[in-house]
Amino acid sequence: CDVYVQPINYPTVAKKTERLRITPTPLHTDADIEHLVSSLHQLWSRCALARQVA
Repeated sequence: CDVYVQPINYPTVAKKTERLRITPTPLHTDADIEHLVSSLHQLWSRCALARQVA
């Protein structure tokens, strides 16, 4: 989907608590953010991933 997201894995975080780091900048447009949200929604739905807000 042409989106770069940085994973945060063990040992930086505890096992089974891995997360994604998303860093928007002032150069990202509203359309860029909408694309990110849509891409994540598609991924989580397709892969049946749990959704948790930090």
